[in-house]
Amino acid sequence: MNLPSAVAAVLLGALAGLHRAGGAPVPAAQEGNPGPSIGPGNVEKLAKLVRSYYAFLDQEALGKAKKDLDKLVDETGKISKSLKLADPLLALEDWREIVRRGLALDKPTVNLSWRVDLRLATLAEDQTPRFQGSADAKELQGVFDNRLKAFVSLPVDHLKVAYPIVVGLHPADGEVRALKDMKKSKQLVDEIEKWAKATYSKELLAKAIVIVPVMDLALRSADGVSFTRPRWDSDEGATWGFRALSQIIFPNVNHDARRIFLDGHGSAAQAALLFCAQFPGLQTGCVVRGPPPQRIDFVNCVGTPILFIGRETQSFYEEWRGKEGFVLDLPVERVNDQDQIKESLDDATFLQWMTDHPKEYAPRKLTLQTDRIEFASSYWLKVTDEDRTLDKLPIVVDAAVDRARNQISVVTNARVKGFEIYLNDELVDLSKEVRVVHRRSGGESESPEVERFKGVLKRVVEDTLVWAYKRPYCNTGDVYVACIPVELD
Repeated sequence: MNLPSAVAAVLLGALAGLHRAGGAPVPAAQEGNPGPSIGPGNVEKLAKLVRSYYAFLDQEALGKAKKDLDKLVDETGKISKSLKLADPLLALEDWREIVRRGLALDKPTVNLSWRVDLRLATLAEDQTPRFQGSADAKELQGVFDNRLKAFVSLPVDHLKVAYPIVVGLHPADGEVRALKDMKKSKQLVDEIEKWAKATYSKELLAKAIVIVPVMDLALRSADGVSFTRPRWDSDEGATWGFRALSQIIFPNVNHDARRIFLDGHGSAAQAALLFCAQFPGLQTGCVVRGPPPQRIDFVNCVGTPILFIGRETQSFYEEWRGKEGFVLDLPVERVNDQDQIKESLDDATFLQWMTDHPKEYAPRKLTLQTDRIEFASSYWLKVTDEDRTLDKLPIVVDAAVDRARNQISVVTNARVKGFEIYLNDELVDLSKEVRVVHRRSGGESESPEVERFKGVLKRVVEDTLVWAYKRPYCNTGDVYVACIPVELD
């Protein structure tokens, strides 16, 4: 795998084709605007058809996939007619569940038979990502076995209840050494197991799905002699952590897709916060239990729930907490009639915070600022083209939805040459005319507002299913029924 350009494909693509929860997962309580319902029986019927369709796509049996798709579209039409629905895709919450069940795998990718206990789950070598600098396990002599590993715990009743997910990122400061001087994988695994079990109590494990990816990845350095173990806030670290989530949890475990939280400890706190800024919409939010990064495009985190723990996070929290749109918390406790910042996070506070902060699938405002186009995707908007001659400029996008006017306004700088807007009826009313206006900002490129689209869009079942499978956007758990591509002059 070539990095960094492949990172976005790994993270976004993996959360699509591999987002397959085994069996028929129980949906979380409906939050937001679910629209009408087609009923649980029809949800299950369509989910089975979608599962068959996706299975043929996996096998690249396109002819059989097309037959299944035709059958599914026909059945959807019948359901809509019998229920007298103007359009079946108006039942948005049902389609989120249909897709989630449709992406289920009949055969688990990894065995997770234990409950309320952090035990090691290991992916097969062919499921483990390969990077530039990868070496054979034999050459690595026990330093790394070319398999992605994670400690995982599931609540006893996770098949019946959709629990939040906590991705525990253990401290990992990176290593660059001669092979003979690097820690063996077994020693690292033992140390991380001890850390994980000391960090996550049985009480928390009973109420949340916890996965702690093991950073024992070892790669040959650019000098061709020494080896390195990446930090979590590297491209390799991002791929490692999210691949563990997408291949160990998503394929096998019923979960609450609105509550997926990164929990960064020590040096990994930087990664948790950076991932929320680089991939807004990929996870719900994060917990920061260590020093925040010195450089971060934090404006991208508008609307992202973030919990700061301890005094070393206070100055960062104070800098941003009063600014519009940010959802930031810094727990305090009452000591001797005075409020003091909590230096640790108790289970009750953590669980209640996750309960109180579900993901908002359709935020009305988005902000993007990044140096790399693979990070230029947020919820329902994706930058598709850039002016590479302006690579000294960051990519800058501000977008807002005015639902009363059924209008989306997008402001970009000169580097942005094209973008896509993914739509459903929680974002705008697709029964009416939709309008997209655009304006360039910054320096000599300042321009008046220009209408880029005006018209009525058709909701398309085929597009909804293909996008959910390929996941071109960055909004885990949501589905879209229409798209507006915009190319800029």
